[in-house]
Amino acid sequence: MIAKIRALISRLRGLFAIRRLDSDFAEELESHFTFLTEENIRQGMSTEEAKRNARLKLGSQSALRESHHDQRTIAWLESLAQDIRFAARMLRKNPSFTIVAIFTLALGIGANTAIFSVVDAVLLKSLPFPDGQRIVVFGGNAGPILNTLSDSPNDLLGWQPHVQSFEAVAAYQPGQINLTGDGDPATVLAAQVSPEFFNVLGVAPALGRNFPAEPAATAPGVILSWSLWRYHYNADSGILGKPVEVNGRPVTILGVMPRGFQFPEGAEIWVPKGVGDDTIDRGVILSNLIARLKKGISLDQARAEMNGISARSRSQSKLLTTLHANATLTELQVNLTAKSRTPLFLLLGAVACVLLIACANVANLAFCRATNRQSEFAIRSAIGAGRPRLVRQLLTESTMVALIGGLLGVLIAFATRQFLIAILPFALPKFTPITIQGRVLAFTALLCCASALLSGLAPALGVTRIDLWKPLKNSGSISGSRGHNRIRGAMLVVQIALSFILLIGAGLMIRTLAGLLKMDVGFDPRNVVTLDIPLSQAAYPAQPQVSSYFDQVFARLKSVPGVDSVGAINYLPLGGTPFFLLPVSTPDHPFDKSRPFGDVASFFTVAGDYFPAMRIPLLRGRNFSSQDGPNTTRVAIVNESLALRFWPGQDPISSKFSTANQTFVVVGEVGDVHHASLQQSDELEMYFPQSEMPTPVMDLAVRFDGNPEAMIPVIRSEILAVDKNQQIASVQTMESVVGHSLSTQRSDAYLLGVFGFLALTLAATGCYGVVAYSVAQRTHEIGIRIAVGARPRDVLRLAIGSGMVTVFIGVALGVCGALALTRLLSTLLFGVTATDPLTFAATSVVLIVATLVACYIPARRAMRVDPMVAFRHE
Repeated sequence: MIAKIRALISRLRGLFAIRRLDSDFAEELESHFTFLTEENIRQGMSTEEAKRNARLKLGSQSALRESHHDQRTIAWLESLAQDIRFAARMLRKNPSFTIVAIFTLALGIGANTAIFSVVDAVLLKSLPFPDGQRIVVFGGNAGPILNTLSDSPNDLLGWQPHVQSFEAVAAYQPGQINLTGDGDPATVLAAQVSPEFFNVLGVAPALGRNFPAEPAATAPGVILSWSLWRYHYNADSGILGKPVEVNGRPVTILGVMPRGFQFPEGAEIWVPKGVGDDTIDRGVILSNLIARLKKGISLDQARAEMNGISARSRSQSKLLTTLHANATLTELQVNLTAKSRTPLFLLLGAVACVLLIACANVANLAFCRATNRQSEFAIRSAIGAGRPRLVRQLLTESTMVALIGGLLGVLIAFATRQFLIAILPFALPKFTPITIQGRVLAFTALLCCASALLSGLAPALGVTRIDLWKPLKNSGSISGSRGHNRIRGAMLVVQIALSFILLIGAGLMIRTLAGLLKMDVGFDPRNVVTLDIPLSQAAYPAQPQVSSYFDQVFARLKSVPGVDSVGAINYLPLGGTPFFLLPVSTPDHPFDKSRPFGDVASFFTVAGDYFPAMRIPLLRGRNFSSQDGPNTTRVAIVNESLALRFWPGQDPISSKFSTANQTFVVVGEVGDVHHASLQQSDELEMYFPQSEMPTPVMDLAVRFDGNPEAMIPVIRSEILAVDKNQQIASVQTMESVVGHSLSTQRSDAYLLGVFGFLALTLAATGCYGVVAYSVAQRTHEIGIRIAVGARPRDVLRLAIGSGMVTVFIGVALGVCGALALTRLLSTLLFGVTATDPLTFAATSVVLIVATLVACYIPARRAMRVDPMVAFRHE
């Protein structure tokens, strides 16, 4: 065994010094030959006889040198090195082909690497929590748990002792708080959590300790994020135990979480349930529930147990809750990536199509180039090179092109990574950094190998099937056979079909985006500034103080020149799904638990002239007035969908409905508003005046006659004039809110448009190459046709005809593929079907026109062929 290892090491060393070793051996052979010759001469032989005898004793020197060479090196590695050197020389001799092929593959590989780096970080990497696959979330995408019957957050988990599947269960609710005390005042993103929250996630504070099982009643503890501790408190290691204020309430700092920990996304401080209820829960107890499965318990087992508890709770509860309606369990990672999964896989499929088109394009170029080298291949075959050796040589060249293209593609991916992160900011959960290393580089290496095979194998197999006498008889360039032309045409058909599919996807997303931009959202976002006003419970402990503050703010803002109207709501439209839900019943429509979400409506608190400020149409009745209050009849305004549900064909004004054990009188009906998203409509909504359902957290909406952005400093100054310590957050125009709600559709349309344009460019280039090569092959024939009287348009028709037939076949196959694949886009489309005829027709026209132009350029050159030159053409 040791001897074999030594021999292998010796052979590997020989690879790097084989010329010196061969030279030394040749000198040694020569010295032996000289010695034997001299010895024979001393024995009385003539010089010629002595040399002949020495040669017979030594044997064939060529055979000895070859034997020594084979023993001192590894034959297949040396042969590979020869192929690499030869491939490098051939690529240097054809710089135009080399540059075009490398950059074409670099674009395809770079796009795939960039998109896969995002897919890997978001979908493939596990969450940065120990045994993250055991963390589950309740309700899937149905939203947080709503409980309006209890004043105690702990009652939310009253069913927990009856469950055997979980190690721990925790509730959390994201929001924002005002942080004062040690350090500058700040409004920070926060999360109210139950004591078991960090135990469920399996993460402990890097500094300090976790929440106690029972938070202190006087000064409960809070835990800071690493970034808040570092930048707001200057990484003060003595911060533990120091007092700060959360919404005016004294708390102490218990700990600091590890660097990079962030859950829920964006959270900078974690506070126990009950702290900050005024600004986080906004008047109701809302919680997301997460749990850690016990070891050995599967997700299906836990689901079965929760379904049993849900059934018992549904029969006993006075109020249908989200938990009772939907007790499904979902892995936390699946839940967090649900919205980004389909768009990312869609983009990954799109860039895979781009790479296939790029490989087909390079394969066509390689076919043309290899066809012109048939004389070379014939000579090499004649002197002993077999077809496998020729195929290996061509594959070596394609592999070198693919590897160089892959390296350049990695650089492109590095350059575009930040662009992808920026263009998909609202779709990507950012729990793991998006990096290009490890698994992503391995994926890139696989892409390079696949690209080398896809772009090199077909030309290598097609061109190396050689009939020796034809290339050797014709010393000039050799025209490709019909088989070669069919293969090139087939690859062009693939390019056209894939390009068509990509363009269809881009067209459908662009039409979706255009439809969303044009649709009626239920309000007028122009000339409206919005800002978040989170009031501190310590400064404004009761409803009269809250109402007085907002009345003063409204009065001051209305006095500003150019202000048309001012109002406020506790949840702005298009801010995401509002989980402020209440069951609705009327004397004619009692609440039915068998219809979980049929009679559950979103509710909102409004103040001031909110409806006029947002230009939400009042269809019937009146707006709220200053006379509406808790000491009078409770009133509400309903939207059109709710009125149609409970009072179809009737005037809902003065009708009564009940919710949460309270009765309200309808005083107005307003138009439907898209609160959750532009894609969701016909939501049941009801509005209450702030005097009836007060909440200290309101989003102001201020309408101006002019440019709203220029008035933002004036708004700030007027609000601070009422209370100079008041925090102001999320200042933005309503048009930007609408724009943010379209971020996913806009990014999908943009990226698919870019990939579609790239595919169209590559397909047009491939079409140009095929027609140009066909024209070059038929130069002699074209010259004869012109000489015997063919008109230029006949030559043009001849040259374009073959190319356009291929294009039409590709378009037909593309239509079939698009009809099958665009159904995957159906969940992302709005206002347009996956088989939209207009999009298919427009895409067909664009692709045919683009390829027609690409065919026309070489065809026009064919029209100008000089017959005398063509007759001499070989």
